[in-house]
Amino acid sequence: MSLIFKLSFLIIFILFESITSLNRNTIWQDDLSLWKDTVKKSPGKARIHNNLGTVCLGVSKKWAFDEFREAIRLNPNLAEPHNNLASLLNELGRYGEALHELEVALQIWPSYADAHSNLGNALKGMGRYDLAEQEFRKAISSKPGHYTAWMNLGNVLYQQGRAQESLKAYQRAIELKPDYAEAYNNLGNLYRVQGENEKAVSSYETAIRYKPGYAEAYNNLGNMYKIRGDISRAILTYQEALRANPSIVEIHINLANAYITQGDMASAERECEILERIAPNHPLLNQLKAMISR
Repeated sequence: MSLIFKLSFLIIFILFESITSLNRNTIWQDDLSLWKDTVKKSPGKARIHNNLGTVCLGVSKKWAFDEFREAIRLNPNLAEPHNNLASLLNELGRYGEALHELEVALQIWPSYADAHSNLGNALKGMGRYDLAEQEFRKAISSKPGHYTAWMNLGNVLYQQGRAQESLKAYQRAIELKPDYAEAYNNLGNLYRVQGENEKAVSSYETAIRYKPGYAEAYNNLGNMYKIRGDISRAILTYQEALRANPSIVEIHINLANAYITQGDMASAERECEILERIAPNHPLLNQLKAMISR
């Protein structure tokens, strides 16, 4: 084989590999593209639709819902899509439908920790705190390192007024996942109710450090600054919360109240105008307007 032929072959091979690599990077540039491409190649596989649904959660809950439904249609005996669909239904407050999906998931896989935890959330949403507690404990029994179940257990114990048990559950969740922002936020709520304001502030600040765009934690921290009487700092913190998520009505109400306390009625009125657009029937809106017009 001549040197020229070898060089020509090598150049063609390099070009082919480069083009193939480029195409692969284009197709698999992120998880969503990868799983969409995989579904196109294997449209009849339930697990692939379930995986695509999981990825879609960060993009469109409707897409995720459709993918979980398709996975269940393709294989009704696969527990994971039933559980994932139930988790979405819980978020929407459709607890009865979630219960059905979770009952199916647990018939298929009785020790499925995630399903027990989601069933606990559905029961909690229905106000059945005693039964919810049982499900969170089943999740932990099946998977002792299930930090989400520990946090959920803390939440339902908190709802039942069992503060010390709730505290221990939150602390265990944090031991298992030291950067667990949601657990720190909930721990802060517990400390606030107990009057341990400095611990509450520290917990909210830690939650924000681990999750910088955490609007709920910013809102809670703003409330603590307001309790301290540091209205200017509370306002800055509420504003940060709204930069993270401008759709949370409670934060607009808190910010409007803070402006009123500070005597800045023009800014309070602007918040009321926003509330009129996003929550025109909110029961506190007229009360805020009356306070501004005094």
